Amino acid sequence: MGKYKILGIVTDTIRRDGKEVLNKDGTKNWGAIGWYRIVNPLAKLGATIEIGLGVSVSGHNVMRLKELGDIWVCKMADNENIDFIYGAYKDFTGCKFVLDLDDEIDNIDPTHPDYEALEDRKHMRIRMVQMADHIIVSTEQIKQAIKHLNPNITVIPNAIDPEIWKVKKVKRNDGIIRIGWMSSGSHFVDSPIIEDVMQELVEEYPNVEFHIAGCP
Repeated sequence: MGKYKILGIVTDTIRRDGKEVLNKDGTKNWGAIGWYRIVNPLAKLGATIEIGLGVSVSGHNVMRLKELGDIWVCKMADNENIDFIYGAYKDFTGCKFVLDLDDEIDNIDPTHPDYEALEDRKHMRIRMVQMADHIIVSTEQIKQAIKHLNPNITVIPNAIDPEIWKVKKVKRNDGIIRIGWMSSGSHFVDSPIIEDVMQELVEEYPNVEFHIAGCP
């Protein structure tokens, strides 16, 4: 990692009945987005990973972050006032804050299940983009949408890590072609885009099946 220490901050932890779900060894467990965007790629680079960081305004907190890393990488967080806290922390320590962003910050589809909450905190997401020292985005379109707020942007497209797909292959000889789609509730708007195509495929090719997981 060179002379700089990289710290990956994961804010989304798995909770059940308001309590964090811990691993068998007592450590905190992370959500899918945090693992995909922070834990997996940065751990491979040798970065320190902090799970479920309870960021609050305290001298102990800010100095601990400074000890863990000179460059902090975090995805967009929606905790109230988190933008002000991160901004104050990085200014006080001289550390650099890198924001990972895979969605537009002010173009939320009304069918999104958290639309109202996201709209209420749009101002916070804008400030997060403005105060970041650098931003990593997944598409050129997102870069174009936010570059007027912060020009320090690098596009790193989403990719598949082949290491996590080393599963036992099941060979089938039934002639069926299975197409899978996994999504969360935030992708309700995507369904109408492909529904007609899906219908045409299954009508023309009876051996095609669609398997959908999550909340399409």
